[in-house]
Amino acid sequence: MSDDKQVSIGLECRNCGCRHFYVDGTRAAKNQIIRYRLCRNCGKRHTTVERIVSSEQDKVSIYGKKNS
Repeated sequence: MSDDKQVSIGLECRNCGCRHFYVDGTRAAKNQIIRYRLCRNCGKRHTTVERIVSSEQDKVSIYGKKNS
């Protein structure tokens, strides 16, 4: 057996650790989409921002931190 740890990708609730969310609302802004998400487990509200990062309109989700 190897000691490789599985890397999780995606949003995790900072309150309870759940990875399941409802989208409570969406708002378009200049070159970005803002989504309001509710944790299905504890009901905590999180905001995510999707920004356009290239001229081909590719999108990347940023969850409260910058990508390195």
